[in-house]
Amino acid sequence: MRTIPEKFKLLFKPKNMKLHRKILIFLFLITSFILILVALTFKIIVLESYKELEQQEMEKQIKRVVYFLGEELKEIDVISKEYAMWDDTYDFIKDGNQDYINKNITNEFFEYTGLNIFILIDIEGNIVYKNGNNLEKNIETRISESLLQYIVNHKSLLKISENGDGIVGIISSQDEHVLISMSPILTSYYKGPSRGILIVGRYINEKELEQLSEKTQLSISFAEAKEIQQSFNEISLNDLLFNKKLRAWIGKREKKHINGYILINDIEGESEVILKISSTRDIYIEGKSTIFYFMAIIIILALGLLISLWLFMNNVIFKRLNILMDSLSKMEKKIDESATVSTWSSDEFSTLEDEFNNMIKAIDNSQKQIMYQAQHDMLTNLPNRRYFYEQAEELLRQADDENTMAAVLFIDLDHFKSINDSFDHKTGDILLQTIAKRLANIMPENSILSRLGGDEFIAFLSKIQSVLEAEAISSLIIHSFREPFKVNDKELVVSASVGISIYPLDGNTLEELVNNADIAMYKVKKESKNNYKLYKSEMRKRLSEDMLRKALERDELIVYYQPQVNGCTNNIVGVEALLRWEHPILGMISPL
Repeated sequence: MRTIPEKFKLLFKPKNMKLHRKILIFLFLITSFILILVALTFKIIVLESYKELEQQEMEKQIKRVVYFLGEELKEIDVISKEYAMWDDTYDFIKDGNQDYINKNITNEFFEYTGLNIFILIDIEGNIVYKNGNNLEKNIETRISESLLQYIVNHKSLLKISENGDGIVGIISSQDEHVLISMSPILTSYYKGPSRGILIVGRYINEKELEQLSEKTQLSISFAEAKEIQQSFNEISLNDLLFNKKLRAWIGKREKKHINGYILINDIEGESEVILKISSTRDIYIEGKSTIFYFMAIIIILALGLLISLWLFMNNVIFKRLNILMDSLSKMEKKIDESATVSTWSSDEFSTLEDEFNNMIKAIDNSQKQIMYQAQHDMLTNLPNRRYFYEQAEELLRQADDENTMAAVLFIDLDHFKSINDSFDHKTGDILLQTIAKRLANIMPENSILSRLGGDEFIAFLSKIQSVLEAEAISSLIIHSFREPFKVNDKELVVSASVGISIYPLDGNTLEELVNNADIAMYKVKKESKNNYKLYKSEMRKRLSEDMLRKALERDELIVYYQPQVNGCTNNIVGVEALLRWEHPILGMISPL
């Protein structure tokens, strides 16, 4: 039972207030409430979703920058390996022939490769050759001592000459950051022993960041220490984007801009490079504007709807209300407390509420009874054919989605007709009820048991693990019939024949599975009875005499009379009788 708060009862209950005024006040309040709720929803949820989209876009931009940095490292690594695996480089480390340097390591080489650093180190860790280049001026320049000291002091970086593996990454020394690749010097046949390592690199400077900005169409720069600390202190946990290879975060959102920061470790995981990515807040600004216009449209529509609804109710509903109450009062009702509504006022709707409660109770009871009768067999209380097919179709779809097996068991009682002939149909009905209970107790979970009609039952087993599970349940059914059935102080013995079809081995639709299980059951009937069989494709042959005999027993054969007409005179000259077989499951059987 729904109850109405006392304060609302007092608000709408004055005796001098007509119903239409109450409704008008209520519509105004509910419209205002909905508009406020929508506004808050857009502000709290929708606007936040735009922030999430903005953050996702920034995450994509950060990953895009990291991707292009990775592509730069790959490019440098390819150059490094190309020269490190060159026989001339291998020989230069041995004999120090300057022709190798003069011919190959020129300004054109640096300009073509985009490199700033070229260093050769022998197996003892001594620098054999080093050269740097200022790409902006295309002149040779000196490699900083801090960078050389970093390489020489970190002996672990030079171990690549021993194990033959290369290293790519970033080296940071003081204020210098370099994309670096180190490769062991081998022959062109990748043979050794290694004579040292080749180090090539490209500075991460303002020029490099400008080129990276052009490639990514983003604004990329080095982040200042003060800005980094401030942005990191102001971010929320949702803005952190940590993983194994990348540490990044999104800084405080400004009015028109949003900044992202990427923190990249050097080769040994010590010094760090921090890049700043700046982007305009187009998504958020556009979203805000969209919400504003959308709210304005909603308000206009709400006012139009409120006026239209009021005019409609005033001109149509109230004039017909009395007629409706008179009609409802004439209906007979049954009581069902679960579907009633409370009556708390003394206006025109109070009578309607009372009549509505009684109508709901009567309809609810009727619908439950009708629904049960429409879905169940009245003799055994098992699901009927239609309800079985609805449930089995749903379970079959689940089996298809979950890629599991299922089975259909077609169960037919042996010699049941003799029970009806020997005793009476009432005894046969009681026997069917007893059999239905016994079969229901055997069925596992996720299964459906139904009586198709007469002495035929059908079961659908879902989520079986193998064909053996379906056979085991069928064997259990056969075994359960060995115990006599007690009916009216009599012990009756019957057996059953079971046909099995497996999804998806024997069919992809329920109709195919039922059809094939029926064929397998007929095979059992023909051979031995009191047994079960799995469907085999060779069983699908002409329908046997046993099936036709069963059709006669079930009264499934129908005679159609067809006139014979003379084609010239259009006169009826005779009539022929055609025998047709309407199978309860397969439908109309073709004469072919």
